[in-house]
Amino acid sequence: MTLIKVDAQPAEYMLEVLGKRHSNDGASIEWPLVWNASAEAETVSEELSSICDRLRPEPSRTDGAEHTEFAMPLTTQIKEVTYRALQQNYRSPEYIYSRFLLGIVSALFIGFSFWMPDSSTQGFQNVLFALFLLCSIMNTLVNQ
Repeated sequence: MTLIKVDAQPAEYMLEVLGKRHSNDGASIEWPLVWNASAEAETVSEELSSICDRLRPEPSRTDGAEHTEFAMPLTTQIKEVTYRALQQNYRSPEYIYSRFLLGIVSALFIGFSFWMPDSSTQGFQNVLFALFLLCSIMNTLVNQ
């Protein structure tokens, strides 16, 4: 039984093959059994076994290069993540400009709201409140 057509398009061929539940003699085709009995399945299985054997760690390594939780060292991860974040920021400068402008406008608004505080208890509380507002707004901007 040959199912391959030389001039068939791959998508049409897959739809035809998967839609065909019976062979020419009327018997039902069990595709898992057909695959498991094929020579290609045996070749794929042998290739997967050789890959697993090649990547299996040696039981007695004395050089200290044991498997760790992460595939790369922390410094390399930090470098790559920082590079990726800077690359994203470079590609969207409007976002950076808007954060910068929001920080400046917020600082000016808070600064002018508590302009020229007097040297009383209320003036000291106003200065502390202005610093609190500035820190809370800048913290939100940094987390964005």
